[in-house]
Amino acid sequence: MQRARSGEGPPMYWYGWLALSLPGALVLGWIATMIPGRWLYRATIFCCVLAALWPAAFAFSAFIADRASFDAEFLKSIWISAIPALVGAAAASCFVTPQWAQRVWTGWLLIVPIGGLVVLGYSLKQYFLR
Repeated sequence: MQRARSGEGPPMYWYGWLALSLPGALVLGWIATMIPGRWLYRATIFCCVLAALWPAAFAFSAFIADRASFDAEFLKSIWISAIPALVGAAAASCFVTPQWAQRVWTGWLLIVPIGGLVVLGYSLKQYFLR
């Protein structure tokens, strides 16, 4: 990959990302229309809680690893922090009542894409700021 020249627009691999995201979005949209609403509400709660707990668990485990008096470098693995995040998300999606999930669901439909775009933009900033 080479740096884009001034005034030429985005590099070519940007268009490939856009073209590949279309089939994924179509499949995911089709799956979302086929499953019952109750499951969709619970899946949304699961994913939102997981998206909040995973970075929090990772930050906490990295904090513990930095302060530990023994070698705890394994705690800095992103996959180790996935375990408590998955357990917490599963517990949250099981204990939430269907009425509350339905009431909150439409609000989260607006928040989740915005948060996802912020995370995606931050993780891809190296490609746009070179």
